[in-house]
Order: sequence, then C-alpha cells, then structure tokens
Amino acid sequence: MTAVPPFEQLRGQVLGAITAPLYTIVGLFTAPLQNLVGLIDARIEQLQAEGEPSPVAEESSSETQETEEQE
Repeated sequence: MTAVPPFEQLRGQVLGAITAPLYTIVGLFTAPLQNLVGLIDARIEQLQAEGEPSPVAEESSSETQETEEQE
C-alpha cells in the first residue's frame, strides 16, 4: 500500500495539472502576435536604414507639433 502525499504536495500536483494546458493554450495564441510584432519591428528598422522616417515617428512628431501649437 502506498502512502498518500502531504496535502501541500497534492495541491501543487493538481494545480500543475490544471495550469500546464492553460499555459500551452496561451502560448499558442501569443506566438503569432509576437511574430507579428517582430515582423513590424524588422520592417521599421529596414525603413530607417533606408533613410525613410517610420510612420510611428511621423505620428508622434505631428502630435508633438500640434501640442506645441496649442500651448
């Protein structure tokens, strides 16, 4: 006959069995988003290397100009 593990150990095993698949599902959903962000960052760096300003920089500079004009 085997002895039952302590309560804390059982609780940890149950929580691990529940959370492991959840982490896997979250990873499956976030991986494409991380890939998309990496792709966008690479494109921004490519455009900056070619000497073109990034669209993000243009938006932030136009917002800064509008704020300065309002003051």
